[in-house]
Amino acid sequence: MELKGKSSLFAFICVLLYIAGSLTYSGQSSSIHGSFIIVAKVNDGIMMASDSRCSFPYINSKGIRSELAYIDNFQKIYIVGKNAIAVSGNFSIDNLFVSTMLEEFKKTNNDDKLNIKGLLPAFFQFCKKHYSNYFYSKLVQETTLFAAGLDTAKIPRIYVSAASYGRIQEQVGNPPVAETDVSLFVPAFNQNMNCQQAGAIAEKSIKGYAETHGLTDKIGGKIIIAKISSTGVDFIKDRPVQMQYKYVKDLINDITNGKIVPTFTSTANKLLFFKLYTVK
Repeated sequence: MELKGKSSLFAFICVLLYIAGSLTYSGQSSSIHGSFIIVAKVNDGIMMASDSRCSFPYINSKGIRSELAYIDNFQKIYIVGKNAIAVSGNFSIDNLFVSTMLEEFKKTNNDDKLNIKGLLPAFFQFCKKHYSNYFYSKLVQETTLFAAGLDTAKIPRIYVSAASYGRIQEQVGNPPVAETDVSLFVPAFNQNMNCQQAGAIAEKSIKGYAETHGLTDKIGGKIIIAKISSTGVDFIKDRPVQMQYKYVKDLINDITNGKIVPTFTSTANKLLFFKLYTVK
């Protein structure tokens, strides 16, 4: 069970939701994986870009990882007040999506005056308080979070929580870019660009990285571009349209029932997928 504080109404409701159905997985990695994020300071604020592909990885007995399937149009950028948080790395912890934890956090921390510097620490404290040690540890060890927003002096700030026990660092380098891989974006980027211009380079970089490194089964789909400025967060390209799931079991149910059709990486992996993923 993932939640602490069963005596509270919040915990009681969430526990009922959780036990309504659970995901059973027979492999060594049940986490759904989401990848590429680019965040950069530009002349009109901050540009944040993400792909929208989530993959279902499998790690065999020899420790070799492969992707069984992937689906697109998954949201990885979330608005919290006037700030944005992007999720990379493990997109789920067992049956729970990290986005569910963010949505619960937003219910009590969605103030437009929320300080960007304290945003990720506040989220981690919320998760530590409301979820079990297991879920909290998996979150800080296996998920990378990018937070972007303007501080009280209207100065753009980017903070990154690397998948290393919640260590949070501000991106202050030159150029002021935080991303999963800088090899393609940084050489073409100029801080004097506006969000639209930087977003176009980010889209090209993400797609190029996936193709160059043979990672199209992990990285792809529509490229989502968000602009963070003094007025808040606006999606300027391909706002996510697919309904987001609270629990992995709900997504697996829709796949099993044919409502969602993933792209399977091979016929054998399709058979393996349905063998490994079942919902009680």
